[in-house]
Amino acid sequence: MLLRFVTAVVSSVAVMSCSAPPSVEKFVRDRDRDCFGRYVFDVDMRDSLSTYSIDIYSAFTCRDEVFSGFSSLPVILMWESPDKTVYEESVLLTGGRVSSFSHFGKNVSAAYRRGLRPVKNGIWKLYMIVPEDSVSKYGITGTGLKITRE
Repeated sequence: MLLRFVTAVVSSVAVMSCSAPPSVEKFVRDRDRDCFGRYVFDVDMRDSLSTYSIDIYSAFTCRDEVFSGFSSLPVILMWESPDKTVYEESVLLTGGRVSSFSHFGKNVSAAYRRGLRPVKNGIWKLYMIVPEDSVSKYGITGTGLKITRE
């Protein structure tokens, strides 16, 4: 009886320690965009019991004088579902949270979605398009996602 109890406890601890972390961050460098200039991400939304929150962030290397004119970043998001259905939307990412590392480097992050429940669970592909004039004006070196499973 005691052996079964110990086995059950050890199994439970093993299962809990193998669960996925609650959040994952992914970053795509500017030079790693696809041939169409898109930042491409795989977004794991396989857990049908969870909703997801997604934050988008970008790394800027422009001087403070240039960055002072920043108010928002226009982005086109193309979501490809596991069954290859494509959904598209345009969003303006405002400078929600700014982290300044130096006179020349900043990270800007903004909340994109909260409580997202996909129409189909699985691995989604996200193609993010940032206008090339914004990439060069602000010296964007890459864009990232923080996906939190709730």
